[in-house]
Amino acid sequence: MVEVLGPPSRELKKSNDYIIWDTHGIFCGYTDKDHILSINIYQHKKDRSEYNTKKQFKGKLVLNNEEITNNEFGKIPLGKVAIHRLGRESDMRFGFSIGINRDYKDS
Repeated sequence: MVEVLGPPSRELKKSNDYIIWDTHGIFCGYTDKDHILSINIYQHKKDRSEYNTKKQFKGKLVLNNEEITNNEFGKIPLGKVAIHRLGRESDMRFGFSIGINRDYKDS
């Protein structure tokens, strides 16, 4: 990710580690920098957590030629990864997370 987005604005050390690009509205969770767990984008400042980026993501997410940023959903499974919504189901969607699909079952 650093090769694509440049140096991150900041890092957080929690149960997983996070690198944040405030200017792009993107943050990544990882266990080590070679193993990204999720790529996350924020589209709404209502979430005031330390994970929210200083600027919001302004791009589009497209899946199968359909923009997904305006759809409400819980999760779109994509095999071993999935697109999850950021925010609790009872709240407004804050953005999206593209990451590990913990419900995936290898056939």
